Amino acid sequence: MYQKLLERTIAIVGMGALALTSIIATPAQAQSAASAAQCTLDDHCYGNVYWPVADISAVEFELGVYQMQVNNLGNNFATAEAWIGFDPIPYDPNNYWVEMGITRGASVCGTGLVWFTASLLPGRGYVERCHGAATLSNTKHLVRIQEATNGTWDMYRDGVSVTRYTGAPSTTEYAEIGIETAANSNVVSMTGGKLKYRTAAASPVWKNGWASPSYPSYDDPGGSPCYSLWVSQPNDMRARCNLPQTAAASTEAAPAAASALQQAQRIAALAGDPSPSVVTVADSTPKAATAQLGTAVDNASTVSIIKLTGNFKGRAFPRPQGTAAPTGNALTIVLDKETGTVLTTQLTTNLPG
Repeated sequence: MYQKLLERTIAIVGMGALALTSIIATPAQAQSAASAAQCTLDDHCYGNVYWPVADISAVEFELGVYQMQVNNLGNNFATAEAWIGFDPIPYDPNNYWVEMGITRGASVCGTGLVWFTASLLPGRGYVERCHGAATLSNTKHLVRIQEATNGTWDMYRDGVSVTRYTGAPSTTEYAEIGIETAANSNVVSMTGGKLKYRTAAASPVWKNGWASPSYPSYDDPGGSPCYSLWVSQPNDMRARCNLPQTAAASTEAAPAAASALQQAQRIAALAGDPSPSVVTVADSTPKAATAQLGTAVDNASTVSIIKLTGNFKGRAFPRPQGTAAPTGNALTIVLDKETGTVLTTQLTTNLPG
């Protein structure tokens, strides 16, 4: 944990006056300096605040997303979300994490504005789940990411349980909240208000504010189109990407209805392999699919499970800043058989079941 914090702190200190300028800059000033970074599917840009904390058991905040304008919906994406990162496991090269928020664009869940959760956890690979349509408005949604028991994390929206992830490492390394984008042209504005946290899974005590120093985007603030700032430190933050721009809204038509195999092909392309091999296509129940994958599948009476093999790299998969795109050779996609809606996508090194 300390090495990662040191690296980020050094980066901020090394930017000196430029970093200070970015913290207090107006949106127009921030945008005028934002020209160097290239935000792509391989190198995402971020505007977020980062909190190094070793004993977090829950975070809660009000998420407001006021603008999420994504041009060329099929080839890039943006998110507004929060992440919990876990301490490294000895001799394991992966960084593990869970996240929850709203996405739009080239996404497992489709190109629309949708709620999603995702994780990268030991033995389970990358998992992303889709949780229904989202809207842009001044209405803030209460989001909570909470450890239920050691290694088991629950996601809540407006007090309602959304999903659960199991098998996480036992100690945390950081919490983050902000914006992720895969194109310089995206225009995004969000807030995270009334930040709270807990430090014991069994404790009912919530504390206001993120109690240790947090930093504006630890990208080069002179080069990233996204930035963040505290509105009321340490309780309320704001993040923006390209807000001063008046970019034209996307005119790309909504995708036509797709078969299960077409959906799988689309997701495989997002995962970096447009020509995967289809291993199986089978119907199942959410309970049986959950047992087979080792990760939750819900919200449907009957599901279709499609298993693919290929050379996958999840370039368009959302992930915390400073972490690599998840890779693997086995992609499993679970859809609601009745509606065709993607429920769960899992990227691993071996096919489950």
